[in-house]
Amino acid sequence: MEHRVQERTAELQQRNRGLETLLYVSSHDLREPLRSITNFSQLVRERYGNRLDAKGIDYIDRVIRAAQRMDQLMEDLLTLSRAQRVERPYEEVRGDDLVRAALTQLDETIRRTGARVKVADGFPSFRVNKTWVTQALYNLLANALKFHRPGEVPEIDLAPYRLIEEATPKVGLVVRNHGTGVVSEQLEIESLQAAVADAASIGYRVMSVSGGEPLLYPALAQLLRAAYAAGLVSTVTTNGMLLDRRQLDVLGADCDLVAISLDGIPESHNFMRNSSRSLDEMCARLPALRASGIPFGFIFTLTFHNVHELDWVARFAFERGASLLQLHPLEPIGRATCRLDESYPDGEENAAALCEAGRIRELYEDK
Repeated sequence: MEHRVQERTAELQQRNRGLETLLYVSSHDLREPLRSITNFSQLVRERYGNRLDAKGIDYIDRVIRAAQRMDQLMEDLLTLSRAQRVERPYEEVRGDDLVRAALTQLDETIRRTGARVKVADGFPSFRVNKTWVTQALYNLLANALKFHRPGEVPEIDLAPYRLIEEATPKVGLVVRNHGTGVVSEQLEIESLQAAVADAASIGYRVMSVSGGEPLLYPALAQLLRAAYAAGLVSTVTTNGMLLDRRQLDVLGADCDLVAISLDGIPESHNFMRNSSRSLDEMCARLPALRASGIPFGFIFTLTFHNVHELDWVARFAFERGASLLQLHPLEPIGRATCRLDESYPDGEENAAALCEAGRIRELYEDK
């Protein structure tokens, strides 16, 4: 048995080395066509930009930015493969030395941005792979230098931390960023309006706004207006808890249907929404929604455990005056990957839900 384990370990190590080599070669070779894409796109912009309209220039800029991002990803993969190909043992390293090594690599960026970096005293020593930890610190610091409030210089604190967890002392390093920390990925309304117009021109007839909470998007009214102007039917999917008078005014102008997420009986819904008052708060908004005259319905999130709750959901939707009830199987996307990892419905659950939906449809179709 021990001999077989050793053989298997050696085989896995050999495969890992092969994968690391493939990773290195692929990352290196893929950069050449990316450079060509970037260079020729820049030439098109420089030499023929005066023949392109604003949309054409925007498309070229998007190609250039995408190629540059991909080139950076390839560079990161190369860095990763180099680190993996150089086997370094764990060693005792002073925390001060790790911090100093990472800051040294970013010395020019710190000077250029005017960043204020405060380094505390009393860093402990660590038994770590020095290369990997230095790289991790570098990445954290580089992000802190890059993502900060516009018009302000980056402010960064580095400090040690110590805690006792289950009687075991633990130590580490903390990088605190006083800036925004995250770059907004919210699309500009002009880009969305252009996308809506393009979609309508090639035959799309419906625009569905969902994911996260669309009612928090500041330019939702403009987006719905663009869809209406383009002749599209528009739907908005929401958790229903933000349907106040102001939002109903926005939706009433150009939205054709409001779809409200409903995840089962009260206990199931509140668990899925991670709040003990989610269903109550949604229900409290329904009278105003009905009074507004905006057509609305519910979307039932089907999991591995809740097909038996569909009857309650259908009765709830009917009693609240909903125009429709849609079943949507849970997918491994977003928060579901963290809280509901064991809840994705399988084929049998989907088949059972289909049969139950058919029965319920017959029950309510004449009511």
